[in-house]
Amino acid sequence: MSAGINRRLSQTTQLRALLGVEQTEIDNPSPGREDLDPAVVTEISLVRQLETTRLLAQYRQRVAASGRGGLRRRDEVNLRLSRDLNEKISAGIGFRAYSVDSLDGDANEQSYVQLRGQFVWRISPSISMMTDYRYSIIDREALGESANSNQFTIWFSYQPTPRGQQQTITLR
Repeated sequence: MSAGINRRLSQTTQLRALLGVEQTEIDNPSPGREDLDPAVVTEISLVRQLETTRLLAQYRQRVAASGRGGLRRRDEVNLRLSRDLNEKISAGIGFRAYSVDSLDGDANEQSYVQLRGQFVWRISPSISMMTDYRYSIIDREALGESANSNQFTIWFSYQPTPRGQQQTITLR
């Protein structure tokens, strides 16, 4: 259960704030893993949309079940900036970091950081090409291990638009 506000602070700025409580029951709990107290979940987002620039700053805290029957709390920060360089080309950068903690006593914490760059070329109103580069680092504290990765993706998109309407593609 959650409640919040979604408020336009100005012509270009929007604030979204959610606060909630999540209760999870565990079927057939093992010793020491009884039902847990309700957990607080939150989301705070600030979006600023200018004529050619879009900025997102976001904090989220979520609780979810793990694949091993336990519960995990995830604290996440997202920052994104995108800009239309001209009518056909957009570029963007992003940063995402989160940490995952166990709520039921397991010592399986991990931290994750991702840097991202995106480029969109609107070849025509219906056809676009998007490229995406991501550099990620994950640190598993309980194992004393970390890893990093590089990912490059390119894809083409075809989305027919009805006559008289112009399609806009935004960076995700």
